[in-house]
Amino acid sequence: MPKVLISDSMSNVAQKIFEKNNITVDVKTGLSEEEIIKIIPEYDGMVVRSATKVTKNIISAAKNLKVIGRAGAGVDNIDVPFAKENNMIVMNTPGGNANATAEHAFALMMSLLRNIPSAFDSVKKGEWSWQPFVGRQMNFLTVGVVGYGRLGRMMARYCSSFGSKVLVCDPYCHWVNKVGLKELFDKSDIVSLHVHVTDETRHMVDEKLLNSLETPVYLINTSR
Repeated sequence: MPKVLISDSMSNVAQKIFEKNNITVDVKTGLSEEEIIKIIPEYDGMVVRSATKVTKNIISAAKNLKVIGRAGAGVDNIDVPFAKENNMIVMNTPGGNANATAEHAFALMMSLLRNIPSAFDSVKKGEWSWQPFVGRQMNFLTVGVVGYGRLGRMMARYCSSFGSKVLVCDPYCHWVNKVGLKELFDKSDIVSLHVHVTDETRHMVDEKLLNSLETPVYLINTSR
């Protein structure tokens, strides 16, 4: 009977699906790399979120492992090339948390614009001054969306519904008007990042870019 290790905390729905299909499941969270290495040879599959780092050492010890499942979009915590070299399939669920992530990014945006954390702290201290926390209205602002995949499109739709002008930066998108990264930052009041981690995107917002900006910009990063 196939055996699967779930090494990160997650909904028990996955465990129930495995067991319904006669797959033995062990849920062991919070393990160190050394602890996983000791037990991983007995498993045919492994399911992680973002806490567990599936390293070369773990993959090398996983003599029977056939599939590594990531309950989420990003697989940057898994050594994907080395897994493929060892004939292991790496799977993810790219759309599983799209709504939650987009709503979280939008909530962060509204929280910044309306000074909600600062106002909350002020009220807790017994202060009732409202002038410092008036904030800004989205219908007067331009929002830059970097990455126009599922999440980027959702953010653009949310912001447009609040009256914001939306700019898009995505070299692989050919069905919307788009601008370069520098122009997007120059023309936006808020920028929200929705890109995968690749050699091309890593450190794309760097010190040089930030120092070149003539006006302040809010930066929301809920991607990797």
